[in-house]
Amino acid sequence: MKYIIVTGGNRGIGLSVVKALASHSNHIIVGCRDIETGLKSVKDFGGNIDVLYLDLTSKSSIDAFVDNVNTTYPKIDVLFNNAGIYSPQGHKIYFGDISMDQTWATNVWGPYMLTQKLMPQLLKSAQPKLLFMSSVVANVNQFKPVTMFEDSLKEAYAQTKYANILMGAYFEAAYSNINSIIVHPGYTNTEIFEGRQPGLKRKVVRCTTNIFAQTPDKGARSALYAIQDNVATGSYVVPKGFCEIWGAPKIKSSSQYYRKDDLEIFKKLLKTVV
Repeated sequence: MKYIIVTGGNRGIGLSVVKALASHSNHIIVGCRDIETGLKSVKDFGGNIDVLYLDLTSKSSIDAFVDNVNTTYPKIDVLFNNAGIYSPQGHKIYFGDISMDQTWATNVWGPYMLTQKLMPQLLKSAQPKLLFMSSVVANVNQFKPVTMFEDSLKEAYAQTKYANILMGAYFEAAYSNINSIIVHPGYTNTEIFEGRQPGLKRKVVRCTTNIFAQTPDKGARSALYAIQDNVATGSYVVPKGFCEIWGAPKIKSSSQYYRKDDLEIFKKLLKTVV
């Protein structure tokens, strides 16, 4: 039996991943903030599924989640860092002692802290895997961690998704005995689009997404391929269709998607933020 953690597994792509894996002799641990929604979402899936409280913007919540995992499960085979937000209006929160954009705390620093603290459990697995959820919008011209502190809503989200690629590369280099894999779903119809634009723009974005975007089940294909198949560390699993927007999964090298100088900047940030 494999023990698989899916953060944000109560909705969207995460829920599709949980649904697909629940019937394959896996034990799924869903980490999410809304326990009630999580329990309702998975109640008909069957299999072994636990829903645990996890707020990735709270260091104490991350610690409590890790303590729960350590005392309840013998190992972790897969950690899928799927949870992510597009924070409306660049909302600021404190992550520890640092005030920053909520998107950065949720999408980058919380997952980094969670991954580091779960490393002993992952290392108990014979074939441990780390998955980081990026996005088609992660193709940025320059790494700008200053967006953690600015009111740059659209740019901040793209920067966090690029940081997820850098984080995957960081763990790839740091742990040779763990497969660190990055995935992105393509253009997928999920609730993350709800926070992107106010008023009329929001309605237009939602209408366009409803027409052209793929379903969460199709968006989950990259992650499921990375979890279920023999995918090497350092891989980036993306849709193979036009501009990586749609399509079945294909494997590329993550090194094609980031600059080495940016990875060094990311490493220095780790010493400051977490």
